[in-house]
Amino acid sequence: MEKLSFEGIWQNINCLVPIYSENGANMTEVHLDDGTVAIDGRKICTVIKNLAKFFTVDVETARAKYSKLVDRKLSVPIPLHQDLVLVPVKIRKPIAREDGAWGYVVLSKIVCYTKHPEKDKTIWIFFDNELYVDALLLTRSFQIILESAKKVNRAYRHLHLITVINNNDDLLKEEFIKYCFIPFMEKNLLQYRLMAKKDREKIQL
Repeated sequence: MEKLSFEGIWQNINCLVPIYSENGANMTEVHLDDGTVAIDGRKICTVIKNLAKFFTVDVETARAKYSKLVDRKLSVPIPLHQDLVLVPVKIRKPIAREDGAWGYVVLSKIVCYTKHPEKDKTIWIFFDNELYVDALLLTRSFQIILESAKKVNRAYRHLHLITVINNNDDLLKEEFIKYCFIPFMEKNLLQYRLMAKKDREKIQL
């Protein structure tokens, strides 16, 4: 049973989808923004907990906290990082109740959504590169969930990012470095290396 490592791919995740294998095993598809679909042999709730551990986040604690904020007991968005807010969407009708019906799409990766042209009570959620996933929701239902996710994202950013501007607390500085500075540096590392290479070439001349 393959267990994915999310360290090198979490920034590329579009969505996580619960599936059944050919022999009926409960597994998870991880859809990436280049069109790749990786398979994790574990059920989706286990995969989410494993992904959350990478960010030292306890899923149940986060769910309970933001449940109060959005006044929802079910389908509560889960923020793991400023760029990884997981939006719950109903994906399938499970064989057994404990198998789970819900998957997650990444808030920042959603481009748009629309009613499915052929299926009732189903929508298409689109990502970049013309990628999409089906969800068993009405457009109005997804709109409500999406607004909740945006509210959670604002609260999360306020807690982990904005407060550091007006506060000298060391813990807040640590949060700022972890959730803002480091991701920025990772995204721009290649550019910095190219600039450094050009500077070295100028010095040699």
